[in-house]
Amino acid sequence: MTGIFSLVSKAIPLLEFLLIIVLFFLVLMALFFYVSLFYSEILGAPFVSLRKKYLKEILKFGGLKEEDVLFDFGSGDGRVLITAVENFGIKKAVGFEASPCVYWLSKFFIKIRGLNSKIKIFPQNFLKIEKEEFEEATFVFLYLFPKPVEKLFKSQLFQLKPGTKILCVSFSPKLENHYYRLLKSEKVGWHTIYLYQKI
Repeated sequence: MTGIFSLVSKAIPLLEFLLIIVLFFLVLMALFFYVSLFYSEILGAPFVSLRKKYLKEILKFGGLKEEDVLFDFGSGDGRVLITAVENFGIKKAVGFEASPCVYWLSKFFIKIRGLNSKIKIFPQNFLKIEKEEFEEATFVFLYLFPKPVEKLFKSQLFQLKPGTKILCVSFSPKLENHYYRLLKSEKVGWHTIYLYQKI
């Protein structure tokens, strides 16, 4: 009986040490997660995902077709990319996500669904991408704060080829030029959706 107690008393410091290590890594992961979210908020695109029950309806409103190549600027957990491929059978989906934690989360969701061949996601700030990186886009999805939407319409989206559709969720840009045409807008859930076309 004393042998069991001596084994237990020797194991307790080891268990305490392991518990401290586990807690340390949990705190480190939580810190990484919150710093990652804070970073994306500074960029003007905090991680706020659309509710799945509205997402299909929003993409349907945009007229997404099988031959489309969808680009999502600030792709979050990848649900727009995944929904577009799984439910609309689009040719290709590409996302840009600056938050490291959310980027890896989306990579995980894409991998477990076996969609790596149709969905590509890049860990970078969408405001810094070059024209060559999105010239194949035929459909652009934006669910961002107003300032980044304005910046995109004045810079990167200005370089899209004519005919490319741009679907804005909740925030419509103030257009001072004639390079885009508003095709339609509609209320879906509590979001107002705006569909533009590059002309």
